[in-house]
Amino acid sequence: EVDWEGCNLSDANLSELDLTRANMGGANLSGANLSGANLTNAILTGANLSEVNLSDANLYYTRLNDANLSDANLSGANLNRTDLKDVNLTGANLSETNLQAATLTRVNLIDANLTGANLDSTILTDANLRNANLSRAKNLRGGGEYLRGAKLSGVTWADGKICAAESVGTCD
Repeated sequence: EVDWEGCNLSDANLSELDLTRANMGGANLSGANLSGANLTNAILTGANLSEVNLSDANLYYTRLNDANLSDANLSGANLNRTDLKDVNLTGANLSETNLQAATLTRVNLIDANLTGANLDSTILTDANLRNANLSRAKNLRGGGEYLRGAKLSGVTWADGKICAAESVGTCD
């Protein structure tokens, strides 16, 4: 198993690598290319992944809590059952991403692109989705426990509706 905890891997090319169960907690991976990489069960807690390319990567059951993924490209990635608590995803591209049963509690998704993402059983409690694009998102639940306390001001909803400025928990 790979142990790169706290390492500086900024701008590294790690595409297509098998990093199953890798420990990269607290690592600096800003600008790195991890497209197509297998990060199943990896630990990336507190890592800097700003502007990283994780397109088509497998992050099944990966721990990303407290990580910085601002402006990251996660298009087509598998984040099924991934822990994304307290993550910064400002401006991230999550189009066509599988977020089924992922936990995004208190996540920052301001200006994020979730076009066509699978949000089946995704927990977005207390998340900030201001101005995020959820057009064509699949299995999006319109309220209840999954969106409790979520800030939805200016969000483009799955059906194209724009949520009102004061929308919290439901798209008004």
